[in-house]
Order: sequence, then C-alpha cells, then structure tokens
Amino acid sequence: MKKFALGSVMGALVFACLSIALPAAAQDVPRAEISGGYQMLHLWAEDNGDTTSETLGKGWYADVAGNVTKSLGLLFQVSGNYKTLQESFSNAGLTATATAHVKVHQFFGGIRVNSRPNRTVTPFAQVLIGAFHTSGSAEASVTMGGQTSSASSDIESATDFALQFGGGVNIMLSKTVGVRGGVDYIRVFESDSGFNGLRVAIGAVFAF
Repeated sequence: MKKFALGSVMGALVFACLSIALPAAAQDVPRAEISGGYQMLHLWAEDNGDTTSETLGKGWYADVAGNVTKSLGLLFQVSGNYKTLQESFSNAGLTATATAHVKVHQFFGGIRVNSRPNRTVTPFAQVLIGAFHTSGSAEASVTMGGQTSSASSDIESATDFALQFGGGVNIMLSKTVGVRGGVDYIRVFESDSGFNGLRVAIGAVFAF
C-alpha cells in the first residue's frame, strides 16, 4: 500500500490552530476549542458486488480547533480504534485457534464551518484530509493430545491517504464546557482500490 507522509503539513496546521492571535469575530466566540471522547468506526469495502464490513467499537478521538472567524476554524484531529478477531475450530481431537489484534489510527487536518445561532448550540460541518494507518498482530495455537503449540507474528502495517467529511453539534453546558456529537464519512484511498468508513463520535468540549 502506498505510504503517505504528513511531515511539515500537519506540523504547520497544529501551529496555526494553537497560535491564532486574531480576536474572535464576536465576544462570545472562543479562540480555540478542544474536544475528546469516544469514537466508533464502521468500515466496509465492495469488490465485484460483494460487500465486506467490520465495526471497531473500541476507540477514542481528540481534536483542537482554532477559530479564525466566527464561522471558520482550522482543525487537527487524531483518533484510534481497536478490535480483536478470533476464529477457532475442532476436529478429531485437534483444536486450532487464530487471533488477530487490529489497530487503526487516523491523523487528519482541515477546516470546520460553524453556525452560531446562540451561545449554547453550535452546529458545524467539517472537511479533513490526512493519513489512515492500520497495523496489528496475529497469534495462532494448535492443541492436540493435551499438547499446545503456538506462534505469533506482526500484521503488515500500511498508511494511506484519506478524506473525511461530515458534521455534528456542540452543546455548551457553561461558557467553557460542553458536549459534542458528530457523524462523518471517511474514504480511504489504497493503491489498488480503497474502502469506506463511518465515524460516530461523542465527547466533551472545552472552549477558551
């Protein structure tokens, strides 16, 4: 799979988000917002009419956004999802078990467009680009006649270019603390084909 290096692009984006010195367009608009919480990731791919899918229910996310204007913000997001897959079968006194531990990490940067009808509710839409990294490990064991043998290996890792777009809403419980819900579509571009993702996130928001 084709490697995608973030390098100075992500570094520049993080610097821009954290060093914005422009005053907020309105007094009640924060200069920066930090969010973190739970993330679920559902992945699927289509091949000759057949669809394969997998849901990674264990995950997290963190992002930081610097508000350039009342409506426009620069955004950097990092997240991770994990899942353990296991298959086993038994026949004629022999039991074989295979286990795979899958890790997915995302490193995205982009823009967020906010609608601020009031101080409490802020719907937003966002578009991000970046890297989608997959890795993991595999283990296998065979038990026969009370004797067990096992082996383990690393799963080939890959980093691919990806696009994410979607939106959500921030609901502020006070001037500086709130909650967020969001849904995004992800497209991962592999060298041969690619696959799709649906991201659902729920977390806390801290405004500064």
